[in-house]
Amino acid sequence: PFLEELSQRSGETVYLGVLDREARVITYVDSIDATHLVRYSVPVGAARPLYCTAAGRVLLAFASPDFQDGYLRPTRLEARTPRTISTRKALVDELHKILTTRISTSVGEMFPEAGAIAAPIFGADGKVIAAIAIGAPAERIQPRLAALRPIITDVAARASGVAPGVEPATAVSVVAASARGKVSRPA
Repeated sequence: PFLEELSQRSGETVYLGVLDREARVITYVDSIDATHLVRYSVPVGAARPLYCTAAGRVLLAFASPDFQDGYLRPTRLEARTPRTISTRKALVDELHKILTTRISTSVGEMFPEAGAIAAPIFGADGKVIAAIAIGAPAERIQPRLAALRPIITDVAARASGVAPGVEPATAVSVVAASARGKVSRPA
């Protein structure tokens, strides 16, 4: 019901992704396409990199420090478009921002003409179990990001079983990892 509500409220394609720890990618497990003639479509079962997708970065930001370190060290941050975050420093900065705002955006990073906004869904133990996202053509989503933020935040909080305005408990994050020295926080 939460994806359906998000679809109705946003008027865009919505999807749910989970972390594939072994392949170190996001895998999309459910989606509802927008009714627009021109729309972003996410096939169920599709896998995408974590570092250049809004939903992927949500999962990476809230992953354990060990997973983050194991991901960041060997992963080549390929510039898929001119807008892709392709340096470790920029990615770690973005992950810190996501932890603070609980929102991730990506416009033209994976595909030049597509954009998304994503938020975490927390399980009962306070760990992120999925990312919920709204995707659309870049030219349509970019001017709507501010308006979509409270919608996706509200739906994600309720999907997490949290009353609006109440902060869920969170798993150990990249911020804690930085404090422990696992992931270096760029200056």
